[in-house]
Amino acid sequence: MLKGIIYGYDDICKLTDIEKKSIPYVIYSIQMIFIAWLIEHEAYKNCAMQNRKMLIWIWENKDKCFGVL
Repeated sequence: MLKGIIYGYDDICKLTDIEKKSIPYVIYSIQMIFIAWLIEHEAYKNCAMQNRKMLIWIWENKDKCFGVL
């Protein structure tokens, strides 16, 4: 799914190698900011914890998620 989105974007607007290599770090950063925001709101703490688990999964599976970038 992610690879398809990136390839589709790259077809329309070419990404440099540096931009492609930075994609995982952008995703990690967005996820951490989102978790930090969620954890501050009592109603969203469960969602924050789910997103934390998702971030850990993405990190542990980065080769599967981003291997071809």
